[in-house]
Amino acid sequence: MELFEKSANQGCVQAQNNLAMMYYNEEVAGKNKANAKGWLEKSAKQGNAYAQYNLGVIYVQGLIVNQDYAKAKEWYKKAALQGDADAQLSMGELYFNGFGVTQDYTKAKYWYEKAAKQNLPEAQYNLSLMYKEGIGVPKSEIKAKQLYRQACENGLKGKMCLRL
Repeated sequence: MELFEKSANQGCVQAQNNLAMMYYNEEVAGKNKANAKGWLEKSAKQGNAYAQYNLGVIYVQGLIVNQDYAKAKEWYKKAALQGDADAQLSMGELYFNGFGVTQDYTKAKYWYEKAAKQNLPEAQYNLSLMYKEGIGVPKSEIKAKQLYRQACENGLKGKMCLRL
């Protein structure tokens, strides 16, 4: 713990992110989740994609900050543009559901595809649903099954994959 704090105070972005997550997950005795935000911001402002993604998460959850989808999008996008698959998935979810943005299935598909190309099963699954139902894309059972199978092969959790 002391090593993380020392490294974080010296400006190590990975240590700042890790320390923030320890605070957030209440792994540090006597510290509260509010300490997480400050360390995440320090790391995120230095370009750490993990911290940027994690800041997006806390703004969506609204647990240690007021829920703010616009700020979540801002941080998710920074991480997504650096290639963070989880952030790309989250950008897709914001656009698909219209959280803090105008609902836009084309943009949702764009971000889901970026994450799916990195074999993120949740993104592949979300795309499969879009194709199955024809939401923002031409309806295609073949494409839906292909993406669904990829999602299961890449570790999609749950009983759904047992039916293949």
